[in-house]
Amino acid sequence: SGCPLTSQCRAFATVEQHLIPLQATRPAIESTIEAAIVVRDGDRFLIHQRPQGVRWAGLWDFPRYIQGADRVPDESLSPREIIRLWNDTERSFSDEWNLKITFNRKVTEIVHHVTRYRIRLVCFLADVTDHQRRSTVAPVESREHAWVRATHFEEYAMPVSGRKLA
Repeated sequence: SGCPLTSQCRAFATVEQHLIPLQATRPAIESTIEAAIVVRDGDRFLIHQRPQGVRWAGLWDFPRYIQGADRVPDESLSPREIIRLWNDTERSFSDEWNLKITFNRKVTEIVHHVTRYRIRLVCFLADVTDHQRRSTVAPVESREHAWVRATHFEEYAMPVSGRKLA
């Protein structure tokens, strides 16, 4: 055999090499674009506890939405794509939270990997326009949420990308 470890190989000595399983193939990397909204009302920011059955279940995060897998995350988004992404994200947020917000600006983009996913997270800052609704806001799906001052983010367990954004 041409293997340099033959003299030390127990499977070779017992003629059981065929029983050693082949290394599993790695799953293909899936690229996706997500958008996070940092919703601000005065000096407080909306965070929520991610529900069971989703990535980072139980951790606290800013509202975040998967917006497509049609682009490679390494490619920069054009201004037109950023506007479309904001519109889609704002619509998803309004449907979920029943709270009016206005676009302030794009804050940053974070490219990161989670298991087999390559994610471009586009982060927006938005301001609450209906301040009286804030006290009664709740997502359509019941889950924990909080309005938190930036100085208190460290009190909440967040995924790395949420922590970077905070």
